Amino acid sequence: MGEDAELEELRRRRALELQQRMTQDQQADAERKLEIQKQALLRRILTQEAR
Repeated sequence: MGEDAELEELRRRRALELQQRMTQDQQADAERKLEIQKQALLRRILTQEAR
């Protein structure tokens, strides 16, 4: 029974690690998209001022 508990604990930790990694990846992706939108907006503003 001790082995079963250890295996279950390892599975639980692995699942938690994968979930945290996915959350971090999603957050990084959202930050990249936001940065791209910000750059596009700044380019639009700056090109209007340059006219």
